[in-house]
Amino acid sequence: MTATTANDARGAMLRSGPILPTLTRLSLPNLIALCSATIVSIAETAYVGRLGVASLGGIALAFPIFMLMQMLSAGAMGGTVSGAISRALGGGDLAAARRWRSMPWRSAWGWGCCLAPRC
Repeated sequence: MTATTANDARGAMLRSGPILPTLTRLSLPNLIALCSATIVSIAETAYVGRLGVASLGGIALAFPIFMLMQMLSAGAMGGTVSGAISRALGGGDLAAARRWRSMPWRSAWGWGCCLAPRC
């Protein structure tokens, strides 16, 4: 099977395949990654909880920020940028795909400069 034939089969699956199995097949890797990252974070919190109250207090402060960063990178920003790049590449617009590729870095620098403490 050549790469073109495989791409044609995937395209046909997306265009005319059954909706639920197709969505399940496409979303399963992301679901596994997000769930495993959350489980690891909870396991780390349980481990740090055995170290003492002060350590657990530090985790209680950092955990919500960590989860916010993780969800923004995997969900909101990651999904939006990867979707925009996919649309640009599918439409044959390589220049737009390259512009979207640098968007997360520009956004991170912009938010970093806005939220960083001023010296």
